[in-house]
Amino acid sequence: MKKRILLSGHVCLFVLLFSAFAAQAAMVEPGQALFCKGISDKWEPVDPGTEFDSNVVSCLFRGKQAFGAMQIVLSIYLLEEKGQSLLHRERGDINPKWDALYIADIPLPKTGKYSFVLSSTGGEIFSSGEVVIKEKTVEKPIPEKNKVDGTTLEGLFNMYKDQVKK
Repeated sequence: MKKRILLSGHVCLFVLLFSAFAAQAAMVEPGQALFCKGISDKWEPVDPGTEFDSNVVSCLFRGKQAFGAMQIVLSIYLLEEKGQSLLHRERGDINPKWDALYIADIPLPKTGKYSFVLSSTGGEIFSSGEVVIKEKTVEKPIPEKNKVDGTTLEGLFNMYKDQVKK
């Protein structure tokens, strides 16, 4: 009987530590896009926000679960009073186990409000968000192919588990 209670205590401690880790490591709500100036080597956003004084932003997308797709589609829209216009769309290969994806240094053509949508090739939306660009600081077109990196919650957990042991 005492062994069972002791084991339950360890399981509860693990669940609490894992929950605390998940809350810290996954600062982006599932299904949301987080805009930032970059990410650390531990996938923590650097200077996150929804408004930027530069027209070059990075975006951390988080799915509600593993994307489960070999390819994703990134669509970037400019939102204006008369409606939205598609500025850029690209397909990219990913690991279907990933549930977080990062795209760095995306130059946007002018000031204004933008919508980023990450979806499957079939149209299922994994993650989306909006960002406002207040100043144009870089004269550079959106590249045809952006650098994409991804991870899983397990991958993030493994980065932090050594810190938890200490």
